Parts: sequence; C-alpha cells; structure tokens
Amino acid sequence: MGVYFTPPNCIGPLREQLCLNKHLQLCSAYLNNNDFGTFRPKDAFKLFDMIVRPIMCYGAEIAASEKVHTDFCRRSCGLNKKSRHFFTLCECNRALMSVHYMTKCVGYWTKVLKMPNERYPRQCYLMLRRLDEASRKTWATYVKDILYEHGFGHAWLAQDVGSRSDFMKLLIDRVNDGATLSMFSQ
Repeated sequence: MGVYFTPPNCIGPLREQLCLNKHLQLCSAYLNNNDFGTFRPKDAFKLFDMIVRPIMCYGAEIAASEKVHTDFCRRSCGLNKKSRHFFTLCECNRALMSVHYMTKCVGYWTKVLKMPNERYPRQCYLMLRRLDEASRKTWATYVKDILYEHGFGHAWLAQDVGSRSDFMKLLIDRVNDGATLSMFSQ
C-alpha cells in the first residue's frame, strides 16, 4: 500500500482517494474472477460484508463508502450504471452504509453500559457523558442524538436498554426505515 505524506489537516481528501483506489481494486478483482467462475449475489454480498465493509468503516468517508457499496450492488446484480441509488439498494435488499455506522456505534454504547465502573472504557464514557451535560460535543452526544432521533430517548435517560439483542433489532429496523424514507424522498 505504501506511505502517504500529507500536509496537516488534509487527511479527508486522501482518505477518499484511498477509498476510491480500493474501489477500483475491488471492481477489477470482481470483474476478473474468471479463474473461479462467478459468485452468486448472496455470496458476493457476504464477502463484501466480511472483507470490504470493515475496511471502509475504519478509514473512509461515509459518502465514498456509499458509492463503493452501491457500485458493488450494481455489478453483483447486473444493474445499469445509471440506475438510481435507492432502486439499486432495494433490488439487492441492502441497507445504507450509514445504517451500519449508526447501529455499530449504538451497539458499542450498549456494551459500555453493561461494563463495571472500574473498566477503562466505562470511565471514558462517563467522562464523555459529563462533557455532554456541559454542552460539549462528544461521541456520547452523537449517540444521544441517534437515540433521540429514532425514538429511543428513554434508553438514554435511563442509561439502560433492557435486553440488548431485542433493543438492537428494534433500533436497526427503525434506523433502516428512516434511511429508506429519506432515500425515497430524494
């Protein structure tokens, strides 16, 4: 991959360029898959979720990740390059990458809530929550905004979610429905 030297505060365009480079590599690998035949869309999406999505979640902008995801769906399902983003994802029965980002963030929050107060991540979270209460924008602020936006303000106030698995299923459904409505309205 190599080392990139950039001026201070210029990592955003570099990150997007790296994401696009990975996109090109992924597409060429997918298109040149003649040695093994072709993947069924179900298997291709499973590979995407296991290999590509974690890389994109770690070091790419959401907009660039959405483009990579949509292009991958178009190629896997044999759709036209000019098909709309919404129809492409609906045809493949896929959610937006932003849904994945938000639900992973809240999922980690639910894990931190269950930790004992002696654990370092829990102490960091309590500090972030105090900063949020002092009107500072922190990670906890973004988690709170996601919860309130999707009707789970009570979970933030109680600092408890009950059954984590049931809570996460309901949250994923609501976030996915909200993202679908916002895509449909565009």
